[in-house]
Amino acid sequence: MNRNEKRTDGVKNNSFAVCLLETARASGMKIADPSAPDALASLEYGQEHLLKKDAMDLFWRRNDLPSGRIRGFIPSVLPRHYRTSSKRKASFFHGHFRLGMGYGHGGGGADDGSLLEPETHGRIYACLRKLLNGPKYLEAAKSLNFCVIRGDEQETALIFNIFRANGSIVRNLRCLAQETASAIPELKSCFMLLDTTRSGYYLESSAREGRDRMFKKFFGPSVLAQKLGGLKLFYPPEAFSQVNGAMCGPFASASLELLEPDPDARVIDLYCGYGLLSMKAAESVPHVIGMDWEGPAIRAAAANAEHLFPGKDIRFLTGAVTGESLRARLPLSREEKEFILLDPPRSGAGNDVIEAIAARRPRRIVAIFCGTDGIPPALRHWQANGYEATAVRVLDMFPGTMNLETMVRLEHI
Repeated sequence: MNRNEKRTDGVKNNSFAVCLLETARASGMKIADPSAPDALASLEYGQEHLLKKDAMDLFWRRNDLPSGRIRGFIPSVLPRHYRTSSKRKASFFHGHFRLGMGYGHGGGGADDGSLLEPETHGRIYACLRKLLNGPKYLEAAKSLNFCVIRGDEQETALIFNIFRANGSIVRNLRCLAQETASAIPELKSCFMLLDTTRSGYYLESSAREGRDRMFKKFFGPSVLAQKLGGLKLFYPPEAFSQVNGAMCGPFASASLELLEPDPDARVIDLYCGYGLLSMKAAESVPHVIGMDWEGPAIRAAAANAEHLFPGKDIRFLTGAVTGESLRARLPLSREEKEFILLDPPRSGAGNDVIEAIAARRPRRIVAIFCGTDGIPPALRHWQANGYEATAVRVLDMFPGTMNLETMVRLEHI
């Protein structure tokens, strides 16, 4: 261990953030505000890419992870202005309506935009701020919790997340949406989401917790599109999608390249969402099973499969992904002919999920991590259950931030 790897704060010094900051310091780079969501956006992307690569190597050594496994560090196709999802918190500050990026009390944070968001998003927010500060839309302004934008530079959807509704408020919002669309032609659709709890869970996740919610379309298409090579997938605007749409193709391709399923294999896609990885797998294998929460996303997955691969053996199971649900609902394992994709949310898959998957003895697993610090404990638990990491691929899915996406191939010991 060299002096740049010296531990000064116990186990916390093993975190990816600490490794990145130490690597930046050793290289003479200054990160003004490491806590900012776009902490690295001011760097030239070539610099940022090398910084993250070196920091990941340091993180791997610090955590005593298997050496020689990282086989590729894929840069972002679009390193700035890439976010296909953005949001602003609505608030009043000294009588002035604000749409801010922060979530603190009394002001909602700064109204500044981000280098990571498409310029179209910024234009829409600027238009909304102007309109909502006038008397015409005061009723709408006083009902807003969030404004959410989904989509890229060319086509966007706007979602008004509100905490109260009546006929007058809905009419006011509809008028606001139409006036905004007249000013911003890239705005193709608009929706209203009622969440009376004023939760920070501003899209589909609120439905999972049984909150009082209602989703209503004002105008435009009901779905958004995501290209995946020669395929076009559709998903509802309230469903989760990768925040970096330009990287969906490389992301899906990398996961299947690591998985290497046999031509007659069954692929199980856990936390499948609207079916991005399921559809990629269906291009090369005859049997696919996806599983995720009941909701708009998995219904879109079934519709995508029916449209893109009619007659193919593609099934989707709805419900929480837990050890118990996997044991109860998945068909008997095909072991050597079974391959599993595991792409959980940032909190990661629970140990019960790891144990249930390992008990099936699949030929190969690709576990995907969007929280780098979750890799060491997860790999230790996989090791305890008979699986070891044999290859790793890192993707810069979140350029401009201090985060990475990591894919780990696991095979039976």
